[in-house]
Amino acid sequence: MTVETSGNIKTMMLNLYNNISEEYFESSKQSEILKNLVFSLTLFHALLIDRKKFGPIGWNSGSTYDFSDNDLTVTKDQIYMLIEESEQIQITVLRILAAVIN
Repeated sequence: MTVETSGNIKTMMLNLYNNISEEYFESSKQSEILKNLVFSLTLFHALLIDRKKFGPIGWNSGSTYDFSDNDLTVTKDQIYMLIEESEQIQITVLRILAAVIN
């Protein structure tokens, strides 16, 4: 069972950020990059969840995009590991992790 965040995009993003501790960001070697990427990821998540309330109207395909809170957590952790293990961040890898795999 999945429990989705409700409300507008700003509220959803604030709720998502309240679940992330400052220590999480500070523990990274590249904390500023991590903050920017997590912001982008939470915006992506909030937009997709907000878009669900309109149903199939506006989607380019007949399918819906499922990106749950669990997918957000997994992708956030994968981004953290990628930043810690790599000197250079590959945007293609990030895009595939967030938009295709999860």
